[in-house]
Amino acid sequence: MSVSIKIKNTILNVLLFVFLLFFIIIGLSVYIKHSHSFNDSEESDNIGRAIQVIVLNGTTIQGLASKFGEYLREKDFDVVFTGNYQASNVEQSFIIDHTNNKKILRKVLRTLNIHQDQVKKDVNESLIQDVTIVIGKDYQKLIVGKNK
Repeated sequence: MSVSIKIKNTILNVLLFVFLLFFIIIGLSVYIKHSHSFNDSEESDNIGRAIQVIVLNGTTIQGLASKFGEYLREKDFDVVFTGNYQASNVEQSFIIDHTNNKKILRKVLRTLNIHQDQVKKDVNESLIQDVTIVIGKDYQKLIVGKNK
């Protein structure tokens, strides 16, 4: 009888260990899932409204700002103005950030395939636009971003 009780205790201990391991795995998977969904929501481009932009042409190519404005409208941006920049020899396109809102900036960067290094800060809450986009001679690189 003593051997039978030891076998039962061993079986119960093994079963207890298996159930404990099962609950640990379930708990970790739930934690990881919630952790990822929290990070995904931080990375989301959804800001709850249309991003207001001004698009300026910094090249000699006529109509370039209008073409990019049309593209941005297709991507649900609110293009409040398109026109020419003060110079027509801008080598590298850039963004002027007027709000310092990371979600807005991230969406603009992703949409136009512009690098973070091409952002200038000019925070001014009184402006209607969130960002000003200046299109430079490298505009064809921005077109690559249109497929993203």
